[in-house]
Amino acid sequence: MTEAQVKADVLALASAVPAGRVVTYRAIAGWLEVSPRQVAYLLGQLTPEEADAAPWHRVVGDEGWLGAVKVDSSGRSQEERLAEEGVAVAEGRVSRFEAVEIPVAELQSGVSRGEPLEGAADWREP
Repeated sequence: MTEAQVKADVLALASAVPAGRVVTYRAIAGWLEVSPRQVAYLLGQLTPEEADAAPWHRVVGDEGWLGAVKVDSSGRSQEERLAEEGVAVAEGRVSRFEAVEIPVAELQSGVSRGEPLEGAADWREP
């Protein structure tokens, strides 16, 4: 899978996350059989236009932790964007994470599960 295809799939999955819900980098990475760091990197490198169009703010770290402070073109942070959708954040972590997390398999994205990448086993959970 090319980086462009991975990016397209990451954006499709992020766009399928309903308002008020979140998904983790690891969950998307597991679905696509890529590294969670690759997912985070691709979302961190969005152009302003892509960031305005895609709900990147609904993708969070394990256990609901927010990543580095990133803002959209209007200056709203991930925490502010989540709060606008009713997702509370306290001390850099999504409150009631288990209640607002949505499994990737439940997303209506049209993105099929990926094929395992060689050398990608280091990020997989036991």
